[in-house]
Amino acid sequence: MGLRLHVARKYEIEYSSSFGFNYKVVEFHNLLTALGISYNGESWDDDVEVNRENFRQGLDKLKTYDKLDAGEKTEIDEALSELDEPVEEIIEIMERLLTESDQKNEYMLLSFF
Repeated sequence: MGLRLHVARKYEIEYSSSFGFNYKVVEFHNLLTALGISYNGESWDDDVEVNRENFRQGLDKLKTYDKLDAGEKTEIDEALSELDEPVEEIIEIMERLLTESDQKNEYMLLSFF
């Protein structure tokens, strides 16, 4: 037995329609961070992977914003102001991301292009 490196022979990605946040890559990453959603890569990366359950928890935090402490609210408010979208719209977009992503995969690939 060994532990050798392999490469996927077939890796097929099919993207859904666009969701918004035009030219708001860093701002979207800031929102993820404010909501406690970990992602791989840097804040300027166009492609990131996020854990589905972690994303769901962050979305729930945004939905229950009124129950958060002042410090969390301040950080989220700053991130939301950068996106220049109504909170309801952001929640709707994040719900669509969850729904339209590959449900068989534990991670969601989010890509700006």
